[in-house]
Amino acid sequence: MRTPHRDVVLRPPRIVTEELEWFFSVDDGRRVKPYFDKASARHLGVVLGVPVHAVSQERVHRRIRRWLLAISEHDVAVLQAAYGPRAWPPALHRELGKLTGVVVRLASAMEWPGETWEQDLLEMRVATRLDVALATGGREVFAVFRTAAAGLLNQALAAYLGVRGRKPAIGRVPS
Repeated sequence: MRTPHRDVVLRPPRIVTEELEWFFSVDDGRRVKPYFDKASARHLGVVLGVPVHAVSQERVHRRIRRWLLAISEHDVAVLQAAYGPRAWPPALHRELGKLTGVVVRLASAMEWPGETWEQDLLEMRVATRLDVALATGGREVFAVFRTAAAGLLNQALAAYLGVRGRKPAIGRVPS
């Protein structure tokens, strides 16, 4: 069996990517109750292959949250950094993809503040610095962060998939 290069992030099943993006966009790992609307229900219903009326925000949210609570807080933080919505500088996001948030967190670690709003501001400042470094010095500037971020994201995805399995977040509704 071929082992992937250590900078390569393993590709989880599409459903895992969709549910983590959905979970962290409605919940961001910071609120207890998710925001949910009909458009989100339609989208999630299509992704999960179930009718819209079968998509219960609470059921889906509880199941994904239960899976996340079963893995380490560290792995959840890595998944949140990778899948949480952020307006990253476009060139940096094109270069790093899902690793962008993890690389930014690693580059921010030395000065990580306690308040959430301060963390958000710090991440955007660091992302801007990394974007400038990419434009002026090339991708070698953050090679160490990229390698570490890939390893952390692979570990977090493996932990999540180990708990989650390959089943959908909600079962199919009988016709």
